[in-house]
Amino acid sequence: MSASTPAPSTTPGPSLDPVNVLKAFASLRRLLGTYPSGHPMIAQKLHELDDLVRLHLRRGPALEIDVIDGDVRLDGVSFGGDRQANAQAVRELSDLGIDSIHIREGVEIEELRATAEFLWQFKDTASGDSLESQLARRGVHHISLARLVRLDTRWRSHQWPDAPTGPLDPAYAESLALAEQTFDTVASGRKLDAMTVRGLVELLIYRVARSNAALGQILAVKQYENLTYCHSVNVSVLSLLLALTLYLSFLLIRLVFRCTCGRCFSKKLSASASTSTTTKTPAAKKKN
Repeated sequence: MSASTPAPSTTPGPSLDPVNVLKAFASLRRLLGTYPSGHPMIAQKLHELDDLVRLHLRRGPALEIDVIDGDVRLDGVSFGGDRQANAQAVRELSDLGIDSIHIREGVEIEELRATAEFLWQFKDTASGDSLESQLARRGVHHISLARLVRLDTRWRSHQWPDAPTGPLDPAYAESLALAEQTFDTVASGRKLDAMTVRGLVELLIYRVARSNAALGQILAVKQYENLTYCHSVNVSVLSLLLALTLYLSFLLIRLVFRCTCGRCFSKKLSASASTSTTTKTPAAKKKN
């Protein structure tokens, strides 16, 4: 291609506006319900619709028009345009429960006519058959109509409290408060206070680990969300109990205990920094 030759435009022209197809279908539907079968206005509008469809099918093997929340989509991509100007054509089909029109290569002009006739009579149709089978009885095999229904894809799970509920052992409650304070300090960008961590370690070793009430509350770990500072405290205390069971020396216990606290804090802070809460938008599912 020479430098003086302009590149072909990939932007669809006005004639490829999918709303024009919807408008032609809606207009043909009204004409078929108003005038006798051989009326010239019907023939003119039918040929107009056929020309529009074939123009679209030159770009691909199928023409897929979907309307989601008033937004017209061509082959799955929002076409944009003036919603207010297109509202009547969109609403006319949506009021029938039709949000999707797909036309495949090989469609005949009589299939377009039969589909428009079906849309005119669709209000009075009380059959339990699918739209596909009803169209097939009319000789329509390259056009599908569908209703789009919302499909909620948001995840739902049990919401656990962030901490144990009810009265807590005083030492255990104090240790949770110190752990939360440590988390907040580091998360805000401030330097980790070694004295606070040391105080927490001393509190857990000398008071929490010796309290039956605190240990009972720690073992009820599944009663609340454990991906928090509570989990760090609980893991540290359980590690201490294992160390005591193995008869480790007191100095080694303190060393292991401090390492456990530090690892829990760094791991949970990294997880909380990289985790974000997302909500999926409701998707649309075709229903024939």
